[in-house]
Amino acid sequence: PGSISKLYKVVGYEKRKADYFNIGILIIVQGESLKAHVHENAEEFCYIIRGNGILTGENDKVIGEFNEGKLLYIPEGVCHGYINNTTKPLEILVWCSKNGTLDCTKNNC
Repeated sequence: PGSISKLYKVVGYEKRKADYFNIGILIIVQGESLKAHVHENAEEFCYIIRGNGILTGENDKVIGEFNEGKLLYIPEGVCHGYINNTTKPLEILVWCSKNGTLDCTKNNC
């Protein structure tokens, strides 16, 4: 995502041959973000492992804030992105349903 932030694919067809979902851990360092994007054919759950941040939507418009321990549900086709506005890393467990991809660089909205 960013120059320092990382996305680690944990489970998915390429990694562990899962047929119905992809799971990854997204780490966004302070001051970085994951630009708003869309998963056209997949739902997404995000569990905030560590940190706080801002949820964005279309044109990077702020939708709301979230913090550690929250579970976010992103419906199919909904534009979403994340901003780390704190001084600590933001760690998010990302779970996409079948046909979802953890490549968030292609589908900007």
